[in-house]
Amino acid sequence: MITDNKELKTGELQPRNNISKKLQEKRKNQKQRTHRNTRYRKPKSNNKKRREEISG
Repeated sequence: MITDNKELKTGELQPRNNISKKLQEKRKNQKQRTHRNTRYRKPKSNNKKRREEISG
């Protein structure tokens, strides 16, 4: 940033090219946390209706 009298801050910006990789890792880790320790749990009930049941 430069004011009328002096320069306040100098730096160099570098683009982040790894954003998509970071998002993929985040998704993978979330999936692992979700499915961890669920081996012996009874399955959740499926309360979503199918399209045939809704229309017919």
